[in-house]
Amino acid sequence: MIRRPPRSTPLYSSAASDVYKRQTPHITRKLRMIYQHRSITCRRGKLQKRTELFKATALKNFEDAGSPLIGSFETITGDDAYGICWQYRKFDCVDQWIKQEQHVSGKPIGIATQKPVTELTKQIDEVDTYLISLNQRCQPIDKTWPALDKLNVASNAIFIQNIYWFQPSELETAIDAYFELILPTYRIAGVELIGLFGTILGSGSMNGRALRQVELIRFDDLNVWNTYRNILKNDARFQRESRERWLSKIDKVSSVIMEPTDFSRLQ
Repeated sequence: MIRRPPRSTPLYSSAASDVYKRQTPHITRKLRMIYQHRSITCRRGKLQKRTELFKATALKNFEDAGSPLIGSFETITGDDAYGICWQYRKFDCVDQWIKQEQHVSGKPIGIATQKPVTELTKQIDEVDTYLISLNQRCQPIDKTWPALDKLNVASNAIFIQNIYWFQPSELETAIDAYFELILPTYRIAGVELIGLFGTILGSGSMNGRALRQVELIRFDDLNVWNTYRNILKNDARFQRESRERWLSKIDKVSSVIMEPTDFSRLQ
């Protein structure tokens, strides 16, 4: 059974900001180019309405804070399929993220951020927030993004999100195996690794070590994904080495297939 972090985050109270209040910030605040990784759970068929209301009433406020929403995806498989939206938002540094939290909530960090009940918040059951940082061995993600009204949303692409958890003693060995063994498998037509990100604030960050790793991969369409899976399935050497060097190091994993919303910059 896959073990998951506890889902006890109150609505619109940021788990990452709660952790930030308790942690000494002198190391984390030096990090450059971080990403907010947020899940918004809307069960009982409420996700579509939440997405429409967010686009109409809240998206501009977040964009005005100066942090682009680079990825917005709705899950189509896994637990709570068609009931969870995952967001990736880029920040130049932790201080910029703090300013956005204050801009959106209207209050300094450390002050309760429970929001008034609105039509948007009525659609939401849970919000979980993390701060993640792109692994330095990944290719940099494009730093320039089009305005929302310039997006080209004519895409059949799907995105696979894998969230891996590791024991401290296995982390470095596992990451080395990932870049030596797993990354090369994505170098085929129609497949692109967006990034491997380590959690720096939130559940899965311990003493400066990112035990929770988030992998985001883009496939041109479902056919490309199926072709990719079949290639690996028929590669006996890869199967053997991946079991020995990679899969054996993973403590737990959560995987979902996602589709981008029409305001996702990653399409």
